[in-house]
Amino acid sequence: MGRITPSFRQLYEETISELKAELQSALVDLSHKNAFELLLKEAWNPEKAAMGNSSLPTICDKLNIMASKHNRKITASLVKELKQRDSILEQSISQA
Repeated sequence: MGRITPSFRQLYEETISELKAELQSALVDLSHKNAFELLLKEAWNPEKAAMGNSSLPTICDKLNIMASKHNRKITASLVKELKQRDSILEQSISQA
């Protein structure tokens, strides 16, 4: 007997294909198109297994959580870098 419920991988691939065809191709701003590709490459594809194990009800919910997590990771990295630069600037000012 065949599988009635599609696997997460099948649903994921179908959703990504639909997003590429319907959303990404309709985007006017090239930076938005590039951002979509970056989400796919840096946030969604590497975390497919985690999303597959999630109990969130829809693929889009899972994609949104992963995108938010990715954005938070980048924000934290930038904040850390800014603090380091501020520290270097403060040291150079106090030495001057």
